[in-house]
Amino acid sequence: MDKLTEVEEYYERQLTEMINELEQLKTTLHQKETVSIRKNYWRIPWLKLMSMSRNFQQKLYDFGNLQKA
Repeated sequence: MDKLTEVEEYYERQLTEMINELEQLKTTLHQKETVSIRKNYWRIPWLKLMSMSRNFQQKLYDFGNLQKA
C-alpha cells in the first residue's frame, strides 16, 4: 500500500469519526432542547463543538501540508 492511500484512509476514518461525533452532538442538543432550554444545556455542547471544529481545521491543514510534500 502506498503512502497516499494510507493517508487517504487515515483521513477518511478521521472524517467518519467526526461526522459521527457531530451526529451524536446534534442528537444531544435536540434532546436537551426538548427537555428545557437553559444556558447550561447549551454551554458544554457548544464548547465541545468549537473544540472539534478547531481539531478538524488542524487536521485539514495538516492534510493540505501532506499533499504539498
